[in-house]
Amino acid sequence: EKQLRVRPTKDLLEAVAAELHRRGMETLSPSTSAQVLWALAVFGFYPPELFWALLKRSSLCLHPSQSEREEAISQIWSATLAYASDLRGRNTSAVSDVHADVLESVPGLGHVRELLALQLTRPISSSSVHQDVSGRLESLGVPHVCEYMTADGFVLDLACPEDRLAIEVDGADHFVRTPDEAFPLVLDGATQFKQRLLRHAGWHVISIAEYEWKQLGTAESKLAYLAQKLSVSGLLARTKQPTV
Repeated sequence: EKQLRVRPTKDLLEAVAAELHRRGMETLSPSTSAQVLWALAVFGFYPPELFWALLKRSSLCLHPSQSEREEAISQIWSATLAYASDLRGRNTSAVSDVHADVLESVPGLGHVRELLALQLTRPISSSSVHQDVSGRLESLGVPHVCEYMTADGFVLDLACPEDRLAIEVDGADHFVRTPDEAFPLVLDGATQFKQRLLRHAGWHVISIAEYEWKQLGTAESKLAYLAQKLSVSGLLARTKQPTV
């Protein structure tokens, strides 16, 4: 998949951290603290003093009266998971332990998992493109689950849990434009961040751009497109022949 390669330098990130320290955490609203915490985690940047200060400040977002509570819950969860993943690599047990320890160490964050789980219990409607992709996967003989929730609290558009394969159908709001004529559209930072965390957890991620899918037109071309995407996972070698 096409990904955005440009990222801020370490010097720039350190300058941002220094400026936040100069201004003081009290100048940031709790929701802004959660956003900054998440943004720094996207770049894998966790200056210890700032990380914990932002985490404590953002915990104030979890009060039921806070209007941006749901977004903050997701941002805090993802940022702390990224911190644990970057610290412990692909050791899922160690990552889970560190993640739990981080949340438990900050007053008010111990119930973030429960709050996130509550949000994810709400019904999710699959788009027509999701349903179309699901139908083509059935034609290829690929068993899968729609709107699957992982142990780390991420909802996948389509998943083959036994094979740790995530298939994400990315609409226009998952892309940003670039001046590069060869790659005019690339996945945005939030989508790349989610994919990074999934890969750390041992998932192979396939991204299907909605605009590409809609351009395919025929059933045959859609099956060929999917087969090419799935070829790296080895799934097709274990499934039946495709039917149109």
